[in-house]
Amino acid sequence: MDTKQNIFVPSDIEINQINDEILPQIESKLKKIFTSSNRKKAQFVNSPIENMIFDYKTENLTFQQLSVQIAQIIFEEKRKLNIFHTSDFLLAEVKFDDIRYLIGIDNANSYKLTHTTQTIQNQIQNEIILYKTLFSNNLTKDDRVFLIEYANSSLQIIENPYVSQTNKIYVFEEILQCHAQHSYKETMDLLNMTVEALSNKYHLDTMQTISSLKSLIKDNVENDETIETDEIAQMLFDEHPLAKSEFLEQIYSIGLLFQTNYFMFRNFTFFTIDTTKQP
Repeated sequence: MDTKQNIFVPSDIEINQINDEILPQIESKLKKIFTSSNRKKAQFVNSPIENMIFDYKTENLTFQQLSVQIAQIIFEEKRKLNIFHTSDFLLAEVKFDDIRYLIGIDNANSYKLTHTTQTIQNQIQNEIILYKTLFSNNLTKDDRVFLIEYANSSLQIIENPYVSQTNKIYVFEEILQCHAQHSYKETMDLLNMTVEALSNKYHLDTMQTISSLKSLIKDNVENDETIETDEIAQMLFDEHPLAKSEFLEQIYSIGLLFQTNYFMFRNFTFFTIDTTKQP
């Protein structure tokens, strides 16, 4: 998909087998998706894409049709938002920890310098060229991902905001028509900033308070437990009621829902994959 040149070329055939040299690269990217602290729980709100996925699950759409229709929406909406770049959209069914997922990756292309050689009048000439990297085995800042649990259609997304002049747009939230919670990383950043500001305001030991927060979160993550915001306030500011009250007020005012549990990577299996292809 090239939104700048207005080029959209969908694939007609699914990829049912992946080359042994290529598979580790895709597995590496999937591993980073499932372990990403940038994943956000989200909920569809009157989304046409949610209806398409329902039609696929009830066998009213083929996998290839679903892939093309979602890719077409992403392509058209990015052009409306003036997001001009090239990318490849990949849709795959993946089994992770015995749970079946539908994963969509809007994989942003990147560019690197390389070289080529050619013979001109019996002389060899090296030429530096700009090479378009179609797929990175890492999650790049311009990649956008959605994960849908097949059984219950629960949705998660991964994306960085697209910043245009003074506007900050979460593109997949717009395109998928969903409302997303804060990611684990965003939650931790907001918690750290809030705790640090309140510690300074009420003349507390900032280093000790931040250290206590990190230890608290680390223990709950390692034990696969959840912790409520009230418990964090109690443990950090129990002897400082004003700081505790203001902490809760600030956290609730920004709609922060805190959970420490998140996916740990184990294993996954491909069912099938489809992709839009570059012209």
